[in-house]
Amino acid sequence: MALLPPYRSFGTNGAIASTPGCVLGLITGWSASASQRWLQLFDDATPAPGSVPRQSFPVPAGASFSFASSELAPAFGGACFWAVSDTGPTFTQSADSFWVYAEGQS
Repeated sequence: MALLPPYRSFGTNGAIASTPGCVLGLITGWSASASQRWLQLFDDATPAPGSVPRQSFPVPAGASFSFASSELAPAFGGACFWAVSDTGPTFTQSADSFWVYAEGQS
């Protein structure tokens, strides 16, 4: 496995890695939302509304977050994609943004 370049983004979604087998070691950041939102992780490059995420983490309004490898899913089967969702169990695209930093290998 090779280290992925550090990933940095501010927005509503993004691809941390586009190759299969991504293993996240760390994902951290903060919410720019005035309401609670969910940081969701997907194997799909572009999740459709209603998709079930691989993982979903609640993030309080304006809060920072940090998840280490022990809290993150093992290797992703497809692309390693994150998105901000208005709902926890399924994906509902949010207009609110997160700043996201991630490290991993593929």
